Amino acid sequence: RRPMMLLIKAKAKNSREGRADDFVLEASRQSIHDRILARGEEEGCWCMENIEMARSGCAALPGIHIDTEGRDVEELVPIVMDEITAKR
Repeated sequence: RRPMMLLIKAKAKNSREGRADDFVLEASRQSIHDRILARGEEEGCWCMENIEMARSGCAALPGIHIDTEGRDVEELVPIVMDEITAKR
């Protein structure tokens, strides 16, 4: 199973209202660092050098911010689904 990379922007379509809600997944620098290593990247790679830039850029994005610290995909899916269904 491939570890989940954070700081991605996922779209969830709310078909009833015809709009998209943005989800911004966030974590600490150390968690992101560890996840990058777990997917096979090396220290000093482009993504390692740009963790802070990505974190600050994502922090400024509008949308629903979800703290992923210490959570795996199975724990995050219900959180996202709850946000989607609450909007209906």
